[in-house]
Amino acid sequence: MLRIYFSCDMSLKKNCEETFLHKNTIQYRLNQIHKKSGYNPREFQDAVRLYLALKM
Repeated sequence: MLRIYFSCDMSLKKNCEETFLHKNTIQYRLNQIHKKSGYNPREFQDAVRLYLALKM
């Protein structure tokens, strides 16, 4: 989910087109990531941390 989100430049619209998922589904999943990790993928600094964690 996060890999696609970042490859779509953090755009919900592009992500929806890429994954054929509804916007609300993607927003729900991003909220779940925020709840479980404590990092909000919609905020730049947190997104950078999550991106680097995926790359390691």
